[in-house]
Amino acid sequence: MFTSVLLPGPYKLKAYSSEHIAVYTNKGPYGAVRGPALLQANYIIERVMDIVARELGLDPAEVRLKNLVKSDEMPFTTLSGQVYNAATFDECLRKLLKLIDYERLKAERREKRDKGVHIGVGFSILAEYGAFSSAVNALFGMGGFDSVKISIEPSGKVSISSGLPDIGQGISTALAQVVADKLQIPVEDVTVLSGDTLSSPYGVGSHSSRGGIIGGNAAAIAAERLLNKMRRIAASVLEADPRDVEYSGGRFYVRDDPSKAVSREEVVKIAYVTPNKLPREIEPALEEVCYFEPSSPITWANAAHAAIVEVDPETGEAKVVKYYVVEDCGNVINPSIVEGQIVGGVVQGIGHILYEDLTYGDDGILKTSSLAEYLLPSAVEAPPVTVQYHPTPAPDNPGGYKGVGEGGTIAAPAAVANAVEDALADMGLSLTDAPLTPFNIWLGLKR
Repeated sequence: MFTSVLLPGPYKLKAYSSEHIAVYTNKGPYGAVRGPALLQANYIIERVMDIVARELGLDPAEVRLKNLVKSDEMPFTTLSGQVYNAATFDECLRKLLKLIDYERLKAERREKRDKGVHIGVGFSILAEYGAFSSAVNALFGMGGFDSVKISIEPSGKVSISSGLPDIGQGISTALAQVVADKLQIPVEDVTVLSGDTLSSPYGVGSHSSRGGIIGGNAAAIAAERLLNKMRRIAASVLEADPRDVEYSGGRFYVRDDPSKAVSREEVVKIAYVTPNKLPREIEPALEEVCYFEPSSPITWANAAHAAIVEVDPETGEAKVVKYYVVEDCGNVINPSIVEGQIVGGVVQGIGHILYEDLTYGDDGILKTSSLAEYLLPSAVEAPPVTVQYHPTPAPDNPGGYKGVGEGGTIAAPAAVANAVEDALADMGLSLTDAPLTPFNIWLGLKR
């Protein structure tokens, strides 16, 4: 059902309706492991865009540019009720076309086809959901907020406790960086404990590309509150108005008289060792918990993907030779982590469309029950992936984060499928089955 809500994607459809049919089956349950519902929706609408282009004799990129929601039309509500606040679909696609040198690439494609080499270019434009607010998550029986607790220890070291489990998405590193940046301390002085249900503050957990949006903002706000408390302590020592106290280089100082200063270490010591010297309204110790959720029902990221694929019509073998992504995930906390998420997701998406399948025999027995039969892409099959950023801050959270964890997997299957069909367009290839195994591509040529 959620797929039908997401299916309009980044396009300005004039009419849209969906019908839901439920069936019973004795097959094992399966579904998307990254980007559920949105992966299927993206595949459908992006394949439709290529079908429209082919039927009308138009360029696929041109069809998309004509129909995409434009950046100057924000906020935009789709026919199914999704609200995009700061999407840059058209800007990312234009940047992508320059990145791949599209006109040169089309000329090269023609030249290679004349020599019997079949190269195809496929696009996929992504609208990726990130954090869901409580208004949306209530439909799934949960809230939309998460929490971060920060403690500055008497030693001056900082510990962070979060309800967001680190499941490989690098959230612990991101939280440490956000807090270290706010407190102007080395990131090595920050320890993160994530997902410990015995000690972490309550939260909904890691899913839907929400960690940076929810956790990053919660960490920044909690750190800012701690900094403000330390500023008040410093002001009491310096006999100054807290509004006149600045913090830089590990020192709290009076704005108009920088010689009047107290170090961060001294402030920490006062908070723990001699709190009796503090005004009554300032409690001892340095701990803060922040619960945060964005103001929008859903925080959306977006990207434009292009796959360059070579297909052998004799064998049906398809190989992704290059892959390009222009990503708008809002403000970037850690570029290395973001790039890793995108590249890993793209390779996983390539696996979905080219290799992975649950195959049953006529006797109903699953034939791909282990990794001996269920194929996954390895480093050998993974293409070079070029990533460029087009960051536009999200307006619904202070950090301007949009999320990025699932986009590569969501967009890659459609981009690769469109590229495969483009590679053999002159031979009349029509794809209806997935994955695009050599046999299914061969069948598509025989129809």
